[in-house]
Amino acid sequence: MQTEYMRTEYMQAMLTGLWMPFMGALGVAAGMTSHVGWIALLLLAVTPAVIMIRFWGTPARTMSETIQDVRR
Repeated sequence: MQTEYMRTEYMQAMLTGLWMPFMGALGVAAGMTSHVGWIALLLLAVTPAVIMIRFWGTPARTMSETIQDVRR
């Protein structure tokens, strides 16, 4: 059985996994050639992912979930 925590982790990984290649494709489409530009793009791509993983917490348990766990 998947818990809410597991679903949140999968969603974070999926969003990060889609965001990073999107930013890389954006750099290629923009014709970036300098190392400084790629490093700036890397920082721009990593920052939202790190913030999301750090601050996107697991939702609080509902009263119903707590009661169901006690009954089991």
